[in-house]
Amino acid sequence: MLRFFKVTGILLSGLACFCGEVSADRTPLSEKELARGSYLLEQGKTDEALRHLKNIPLSYPKSSEAPEALRFLAEIYLDRGQYDQAKTAIDRVVTEYAEHENAEYHTVLNHYISMFTGDVRDAINRRVQIEAIVSKTPSSQSATLARAIMAKLAIADRDLPRAELLLTQILVRIRSGVVYRCALSDLAALRLLQDNPTEAMLAIQQIRESSDDEVIRNRASMDLDRLNRLYLDQNSKLVRTADFEFAEHGSKGPVDIHVSASGTLTVLDRNPIQITFQTAKPDAGISKSVPEKSMRLNLGYDDALLTIAGNQIVSNDTVLFSSASHPVRNLVDAIWTTPGEYWLLDRSADTFFRFDRSRQSLGPGPKFNLNGKEHLVRNPIGGTWIVLPSSDTVYLVNTRGTNIQEMNLQIPDTKKVEPIDIASDSLGHLYVLDRNQHLVVVYSPSFKRIKSFTVESSEFRLRSPIALAVDPQGRIYIADQKFKVIYQFK
Repeated sequence: MLRFFKVTGILLSGLACFCGEVSADRTPLSEKELARGSYLLEQGKTDEALRHLKNIPLSYPKSSEAPEALRFLAEIYLDRGQYDQAKTAIDRVVTEYAEHENAEYHTVLNHYISMFTGDVRDAINRRVQIEAIVSKTPSSQSATLARAIMAKLAIADRDLPRAELLLTQILVRIRSGVVYRCALSDLAALRLLQDNPTEAMLAIQQIRESSDDEVIRNRASMDLDRLNRLYLDQNSKLVRTADFEFAEHGSKGPVDIHVSASGTLTVLDRNPIQITFQTAKPDAGISKSVPEKSMRLNLGYDDALLTIAGNQIVSNDTVLFSSASHPVRNLVDAIWTTPGEYWLLDRSADTFFRFDRSRQSLGPGPKFNLNGKEHLVRNPIGGTWIVLPSSDTVYLVNTRGTNIQEMNLQIPDTKKVEPIDIASDSLGHLYVLDRNQHLVVVYSPSFKRIKSFTVESSEFRLRSPIALAVDPQGRIYIADQKFKVIYQFK
């Protein structure tokens, strides 16, 4: 949710204009299923509605209700944050029902959902066509959705006045549905960038109140709890809630960790092995071998996990990049970024090399000084963080990989912050694990220091912290290399 490219909503307000007249292709059974699914959606019974809507393209793929049902499915999944399912459904609409009377809206919706899956390339490349829809039919649903795409791009480009204008235009026109909730979520992101957390909370509160779906309401509640903890709660201590131990797996000490949106905690070990836990089961780790010299974990396409090992990159036991397939001479880290590109960070060249989804080269990014220990972290509201360990500098590279904004972690009258590792949450906050004081320091999306959390107490000390992760619930994970354990804090 409030992840810049991951937000929620269901477009119920547009049901009437999409259903239209009953055509010769309608069948009594498919028509009945669509009517039942639509009714259940209006009643807030989303799980029951899903069963009816899924059956239509499965049992009646040639009926005129099939593309309508798939569109509903795409919007429901988008509403619930299930972006892969949303993309699968809308892809079917665009490819199998290209001649549909609402093809323009389906195409725009496809571009929009792609942004939530972390790929904004289509929206960037088709910016002119998207803006033309607004000019041509300013009151249409396609135009409203086009404005939502333009607002997201404006936030990513940090063009906040333009983003606010576009979001205001959307919220004036509609008061319910997927575009409404997405606009509210983007408005909350905008308010955080403007250092106005109170208004951000009000926007998320409206999201929660606008839906009867418990999945949506629970996601909004988690974000409200996190904002309250970061901005309003005076408590600065993190509570240790679980220990993930893995010495029994033959560990030689962790080198990196990652926690997924689905609750999977992955530990990369010097052994070299990879140990996987479900966050609800700290005592049930499963280990497997990984390539020699494995040193980093990061996000790949479709949130698959990348393992950076020497000068190669492996995902799901498949080598994606090797020395023969890329020009990188000294690979430091790699990530799948929001523009729909792989970035491979090269210490020797003092830059990152860009590749598209099919791993075709797109050339290098801008130059900056590297020390060989940098980490790449995706920023959920646009861009990618680059952190330099043993330094007080962090860079934010824009979504197109063309501009670097340099930021200093040092705040006057405070001790110097030296990052061991960084992570980001779904709201765009940057979490820094500090080498000197063993603190977790949190910065706002506008890069203002807002909170420092203490993780140590008289009964508990970190020995050798090495890596940091934050899960969708806001829980913080710290890996201790000497003790061979991952600590969970809340």
